[in-house]
This record gives sequence, C-alpha cells and structure tokens, in this order.
Amino acid sequence: MQTLEASTYGQGRRENTSFVTDDTCLVTRSSRDDREQRWQVLIDVLTDWAMHPEELDEDGLEPPTQDVIQRAAWLACNLCEAGVRPPTRIVPNGDGGLAFESLQGDEFEALEIQNDLSVEFTFFKNSALKQRIKLA
Repeated sequence: MQTLEASTYGQGRRENTSFVTDDTCLVTRSSRDDREQRWQVLIDVLTDWAMHPEELDEDGLEPPTQDVIQRAAWLACNLCEAGVRPPTRIVPNGDGGLAFESLQGDEFEALEIQNDLSVEFTFFKNSALKQRIKLA
C-alpha cells in the first residue's frame, strides 16, 4: 500500500464542513483528537456491518463481503495513523465492495474497495474525473 501515501485522498485543501446524514456518515472537523474519533466511528460502523451483514442486504444489491470489510477496517486504521482526514461517509457499492467518500464543495474523492479486494482512488472536480489511481 505504499502508493496510497502518494495519493491525494483525505489531504483536503481547505477547512472541512460538518454534517451527518445517517449512521454511516461522519461529522468532519479539524483537530487530531476529533479526526481520530471520527475514524473510530467509521471502524465501529465496519465492525457492525461485519457482525450484521443482513442489515446491508437490499433487493438486488450484494452487501460488502467479510474480506472487504476486514480490508476496509485495516485501511481505516492505517489512514487514521497516517493522519489522513476521514471520509464524509462510507457506503456499500452494491457489488460486494464499499467506498469511503468525501465531498467538499465541487470536489469529490472516493477510495473504493472492490469485492476482489482491489482498491482504487478517484478524484472529481466539478463532476469531471481528474484522477484515477489503482492502489492495490
């Protein structure tokens, strides 16, 4: 995962906004303690998903696999330790994977873990794809 450090995911170029839309979303603030607490909330959500995968089982959508959830938790721990800003939310992708997503103004970042455990970073500005990096 060395290439992850070279990506721009979670680096943020301006102050974060604060909002929560549901249990899977995180409040964004700026201090280190708050950042670590938000990552812990994310890890707790992943733990809950691992223990209760049926909660994510929707019509025609494949919930994240246990391996994907485990990889996401590992990634979340490492990103937290590296001081990376947590995502705005975490969402299942419907194909057995999940994504960490961040939206700030006209910029959108996603770190997606596919059901084959591959990881991809994408960055959009004004809805136009600006960067796509296969990380693993």
